[in-house]
Amino acid sequence: MHTPECPDMKRRFDVATLGALVVAALGGMAFAADAGEQPPSVAVEVSLDQPVRRLAGGLGASWHAIRREVPFDPKRMTSGRSGAPQGSGFGGNPPLDNTAAWQDLERHFRWLGLDWCRVEFTHRMYQPERDRFEWDNEEMRTLYRILDICESNRVDVFLTQMWNDVAWNAHDDVHPLQSAPRSVPDFARGLGELCERLLRQRRYTCIRWLCINNEPGIPDGWWLGPGRRIESITPALQAVRAELDRRGLQLPLSAPDFYTVSYIGKAPFDFDEVVGAFDAHTYVESPADYDRFVRQWVEYAGARRKPFFISEMGDFALGWQGRSEGPRLYGTQLSVARKVLAGLNLGVDGFSRWSFVNRGDLDGQFQLVRTWDMDRRAYLPRAEPEPVPYFAYGLLTRFQAKHSEVLKVTVAESESLVAAALRSPSGQVTVYLLNPDDAGKTVRLRLHGAAPQGRWFQYSVNEPALRESAFQLRPQPIALRPSANVVETSVTLPARSLSAVSTWELGPESPGVISDEPRFTPPRDKP
Repeated sequence: MHTPECPDMKRRFDVATLGALVVAALGGMAFAADAGEQPPSVAVEVSLDQPVRRLAGGLGASWHAIRREVPFDPKRMTSGRSGAPQGSGFGGNPPLDNTAAWQDLERHFRWLGLDWCRVEFTHRMYQPERDRFEWDNEEMRTLYRILDICESNRVDVFLTQMWNDVAWNAHDDVHPLQSAPRSVPDFARGLGELCERLLRQRRYTCIRWLCINNEPGIPDGWWLGPGRRIESITPALQAVRAELDRRGLQLPLSAPDFYTVSYIGKAPFDFDEVVGAFDAHTYVESPADYDRFVRQWVEYAGARRKPFFISEMGDFALGWQGRSEGPRLYGTQLSVARKVLAGLNLGVDGFSRWSFVNRGDLDGQFQLVRTWDMDRRAYLPRAEPEPVPYFAYGLLTRFQAKHSEVLKVTVAESESLVAAALRSPSGQVTVYLLNPDDAGKTVRLRLHGAAPQGRWFQYSVNEPALRESAFQLRPQPIALRPSANVVETSVTLPARSLSAVSTWELGPESPGVISDEPRFTPPRDKP
């Protein structure tokens, strides 16, 4: 989670400016139609015969296994960590013996169709002492529980060691939570031991990427050297790559896992050769700044023929920190949707929203599901949806499969409507339409090329609908008219809404789509 002292996060907002800010954050001026006026029409063209690229990832959320809370230490921590030293990267999971709550979590995880997920842990969990590994404590069993769910549901995992938090390998004047390792070789050997256990002994095939630290390279981050100064993470990336290679583990690394683009253009990163992907975080950018941010990262990664992931995303515009409701408000969900749709078109390979589970009382209410009673400061007996982000983000995640093709989309006659289209490995198509304006729109949707046979459906969310306690995300059949090599339809978009037009027919209780690729079956040994 971001640190409050980062330059990109020093904006603060008062209530009087929130309405204007949300409109600006979604890319266009809002307007109201006169009574009786027909909704303005927008043309959206989708080229089914022009796939732009295939995603190296998909769309999911962060899920941490960390349970230990670390109090603020003013003598050894930077001042920017005084509010929440760990952000909200701990404490969201129910007790392991609450079987019903964990069954709820898996059901909601499947309903959302989360398929590219950042799973988070710490070095302390498995190596609390230099010469002692622990593989069966509560936090490690929590990690296994999460990975078991990902494995059984064919999720791609972006495995992330958030911080070290081990006194035995910390610098003397830096708290273990924020300290870079004093001994990089010991750090690499420990992480290599964990990866070998997860990949070989527990045989997880879902782990596709490894990130060795959350948000290094920033003043209040979790990779600080002596004097609490920023320390380069490159020696550790090189050491971990060498350690994994020594063990014959082909798990690719991803870095740098921070958000600023200030490094790009000043000097090249010096770890390009040892990573298989680049990733960054985003929370507060305006549409123009976000698009610039993504273009710079995509250009940098693409020049090196490597994917770029947004491994943590959200929005702070309506507030955050403490128990702020800002992250769960509807305007925030529209902003996150805009990040995803614009990011797909600009070249992002995967997105992980912050976060699937979250206490909600640490740095804002980011949770997709509720597991924690903030008033009683106790776990809830059952896990239940946080309705607004659950259904709004679910509209994006339920109808896309990992490793889908991104299709060429053209939007005419509108500066604010955002559209993106995906085709799954098996050929299912979904077109996303975001209308951020205060008036409805009619979209003339035209699909060029060979359209999939069968029925099409529209799914939509808007703020009034999500206020209904009995809201369900139901498929609405729509008719497409064939004409030569084009099929077309007219789609009505409510004000400030997010819609999906899809060949996937998912009932209100159906699991979301995670993967529709053929399942690989390892060859059987000969008798």
